[in-house]
Amino acid sequence: MHSSIVIKASQDKVWGVLTNYNTWEAWFGGKLNSVTPGWVNGASMEWEHGFQSRISGIEPFEFIEMTSNSGMKTKIVLSGKKRGQTEVVWDEDFSSSYISISDPDKKIAQINKTLVDLKDYVEKAGQSPRTSTKAATTQNSNVNAETAKTTNTDRTAKYAAEGKGKTKNTFLSTILSFIIPGLGQIYNGQIFKGVIIFFAFLITFITCICPIIIWIYGMYDAFNTSVKINNGELIKDRRSKK
Repeated sequence: MHSSIVIKASQDKVWGVLTNYNTWEAWFGGKLNSVTPGWVNGASMEWEHGFQSRISGIEPFEFIEMTSNSGMKTKIVLSGKKRGQTEVVWDEDFSSSYISISDPDKKIAQINKTLVDLKDYVEKAGQSPRTSTKAATTQNSNVNAETAKTTNTDRTAKYAAEGKGKTKNTFLSTILSFIIPGLGQIYNGQIFKGVIIFFAFLITFITCICPIIIWIYGMYDAFNTSVKINNGELIKDRRSKK
């Protein structure tokens, strides 16, 4: 699934923002701590809360492809529409990922929101254009710090209002469901679902009707749900009417 947007800025300027990891929290919503050894193919990307991904493809000033631990691929392609304008195409590929998208429309809406926030940041941040290819593929330290701080504050407030930005420990949610079926769902905020799984396990255990199926499903669901939460999807409990 993909989407695109036209930004009123040069291709060099947009690339300068993309390759400065300090700006990502302001427009992407997730804090990128480091890119080691730099913006090159095979580089490791260290995110907030210990999440990792890697750069699986890059062509300076043209595209960046990132692959997460889940196998999801994100490709950002830049192309000059005309002088002073750049088209940014954002593509996410889940074909090799164990993550399933239950609501494609919601995911497209999230991508569109990210592109709009990137557009706003680039057009307002005053990022300096490229001076050389080498400078663009290393950590760019010329971001307008005051603008980034303001934009990040607004972004954080919006995410808090929407219930985004909350992360769950995938290992912990799985272990909790391993110990007590349904406990991982409760940890993820799905209390009603967790109670249902617990009593389903209890009934099948007492009647000896394959309780292991409920047990394994509980661990899988807890892990998969926490991954979705960490990827920005808003997970609702089953009894929610909204």
